Amino acid sequence: MKNSLFIICFLSLSKLMFAQSSTAIDKEKLFDFYQTQRYAEAAQYLKTAYTESTSDLNAVTQIGYCYLMAGNTAEAEKYYLKAYQLQPKSLPILFSMANIASRRNNVEKAKNYYEEIIKIDTANFAAYKQLTSLYPEQFNIKKINYLKKANKLNPLDADIVFDLSEIYMKMHIFSLVDSILKPALNADSNSIQLLKIKLPLCLAENKFDEAIKSGEQLFSLGDSSSFVLNNLGKVYYMKKEFVKSLNYFKKVRSNTPDDNESLFYNMALCYRGLKDYIMAGDYFKKAIDAGISRNTLLYYTKMGESYEQAEKFELAASVYKKGAFFDTESNLIYIAAQIFDKKLNQKANAISAYNQVLRNLPDTEGNKPVVEYINKRLTALKN
Repeated sequence: MKNSLFIICFLSLSKLMFAQSSTAIDKEKLFDFYQTQRYAEAAQYLKTAYTESTSDLNAVTQIGYCYLMAGNTAEAEKYYLKAYQLQPKSLPILFSMANIASRRNNVEKAKNYYEEIIKIDTANFAAYKQLTSLYPEQFNIKKINYLKKANKLNPLDADIVFDLSEIYMKMHIFSLVDSILKPALNADSNSIQLLKIKLPLCLAENKFDEAIKSGEQLFSLGDSSSFVLNNLGKVYYMKKEFVKSLNYFKKVRSNTPDDNESLFYNMALCYRGLKDYIMAGDYFKKAIDAGISRNTLLYYTKMGESYEQAEKFELAASVYKKGAFFDTESNLIYIAAQIFDKKLNQKANAISAYNQVLRNLPDTEGNKPVVEYINKRLTALKN
């Protein structure tokens, strides 16, 4: 149905565009191209009816649009640039140019076109909304200003309310979140997007019963995502209903098998609230482990190697000792021992490091030569 309406509207536009042209256009043939979505062929057909040097704005934009619909953004840009030169203040042309620039990943050019639009039409909501999406940095001042302007022009747009609310939430300006969220929710009380702002907002404002109501409403709308479960877990924790809280966090855990530092921490708090201190300790340990990067050992190794290559042996040994905390195979502490022994002639530190290796080195057949070597060095260092 939507496609049929589009084709009818587009055909009407075509008739208007070519009504005063002396060039013969087979409208049935053109319609067939549109109806079957053969836009590249439509563009080629139109090009046979008009010369490359044509200054007919309607023809140029029509060909550019066909190329755009065909996905040929390079050719589309060529024709829309020509249209832009013919009519630089045309909003439809500027929007098309911005769209093409975005699709070709030329973000700065897209910004420039949208900014041209808002200079011509300072109340153009669509341009402000598109501009907000072109600034990935959430706290970029231009992004925030465009969001505020877009919200002022259309306070009911859920996307804008959500994005602006997220920023205000992170800035802990809850009163501003409330002021822009209320009218939007009044207009659409079942918006999942808006309810997912209301839930953490109510939690932040200690409106726990209202937060629970929002969470249950999200469930009824089919959203039982980890975001909703996690926030409800926090709500029930604040209400000191630790069993309910823990159950929600366990559901989050089943949804997200990867280790999650904050989730383990929240579960630990629940166990502590239930006075199950052993489980609390276990989950605090899980939180610590999850908070440590899996690449930490690699980083310490590479840092130590860098200092060794710079012949900064004191620094290298210090780095290896710190990295040994994350090394289950005792490789780094062994390297540190070698530096203390061979490079720095620090007997006490070398003895201490070698002994640490012996305590932690797995007792395997493959490690026997290492153990024998360390024992020999220990004997030599003690004499």
